Amino acid sequence: MDAQRSLKIEDALRSGIRRWPRYLDQIASERPSGLLQDRDVVRPMPRRKRVHDASSAAVTLPMARKVVFKPGIIRPIARIFVWFWVCIQFFGGNAIDRLRGRATIQRRAERLREIFENSGPSFAKLGQQLSLRADVLPYAYCAELSKMLDNAKPIPTDQAIAIVERSLGCPLSAVFDSFDPVPIGAASLATVYQARLISGPKVAVKVRRPGIGPMLAADMRALEWFLIAAEALTLVRPGLTGSFRRDLRIMLLGELNFRAEARYTEMFRVRAAKDGADVTAPKVHFKYCTDEVMVSELVAGVWIWELMAAVDKNDQQLLGALSAQGIEPKEIASKLVRNVHRELLEELFFHADPHPANLVITQSGKICFIDFGAIGRFSTKTRNIWRELHHHMRNHDIERMVSASLRLSEPLPPIDVVGLIQAVEESYTDWVFAQASTDAEW
Repeated sequence: MDAQRSLKIEDALRSGIRRWPRYLDQIASERPSGLLQDRDVVRPMPRRKRVHDASSAAVTLPMARKVVFKPGIIRPIARIFVWFWVCIQFFGGNAIDRLRGRATIQRRAERLREIFENSGPSFAKLGQQLSLRADVLPYAYCAELSKMLDNAKPIPTDQAIAIVERSLGCPLSAVFDSFDPVPIGAASLATVYQARLISGPKVAVKVRRPGIGPMLAADMRALEWFLIAAEALTLVRPGLTGSFRRDLRIMLLGELNFRAEARYTEMFRVRAAKDGADVTAPKVHFKYCTDEVMVSELVAGVWIWELMAAVDKNDQQLLGALSAQGIEPKEIASKLVRNVHRELLEELFFHADPHPANLVITQSGKICFIDFGAIGRFSTKTRNIWRELHHHMRNHDIERMVSASLRLSEPLPPIDVVGLIQAVEESYTDWVFAQASTDAEW
């Protein structure tokens, strides 16, 4: 072997020896360590087949939808003409009665109820609220308007069934074993039917009136035009009606959100049961609740308005029958007062529309609240002032009661504050003296 070839072989060996440690490190990093270096151990094993890749794990969750109604321009203008016609009917009819010598407060009250019933949902809601305000209207008006609480013209049954089937996405027979075509209640915003689910429970099916949303929104827009114009003309202080308009819109249009109402109903029921309160709410069947339909437990019992009518008319026969069932007016009134304070001072929210047609006395003696379309809540600051007011009420400290009441009303508009204080003080004085007396008128 010549010298040149020997040198080449020697160089190749040295180069190989230098690369050998790096090659061993590479092999060691690629091969399993420890016992896995045994060729009998290193072999494929069965694996679960993936259904989806990791990149497909992102999903689109269903989001809560806000109930929005767009009234346009034409409808609000038309509602303004309706308002003017309402005023002409009421005041014109009263003037004709005076000319004919047959003007009575009962005729005026009946005329107002009939006009409100025929003028749309906003007037119906206004009439329902005024029926509870004996401090604002004469009692004859309140008694007449109370007929509107649950006695509105119902939705035609065929139309209501079509709404239920469209909302649930299936025929009526796929959900209900029976469906009573005669409604058990008809309010300004919805009609309620009784039914029985295929699974057995009896339920109340609440159906929203068709076209009610745009009509309410039109009334709200027309009212906003009037109030904004009044501010622009300085008939009222600029900015004074802003919060009123916002709160009124939230209250009225919020009652059309059946999904939110179902949620509030269930929350009220669960929290009342946890607290051991004397009140409850119907169980909600969320599976059958949509934007236009709400299905809940059918509550059996005595309506508060029935008890009020028995007391007001001194119906001893009915009062005796209710007493035999353990239903005493004073006890029911005490439960209502305690629950009002519980809701205002302790709960997440309070039922903002507890009129007599929304309260049922159950066989267990609890008061069942229905229709949670309107709810409200107080801030911590407001609740603390309420507690202070109650403390002063217990001590009959009239001056401090007035002070707390004024702080609840802040911010005050530009008014005669001294006159307001005197009026509130006089009202509280009458109340305190009536409470202390053993013989005082209502």
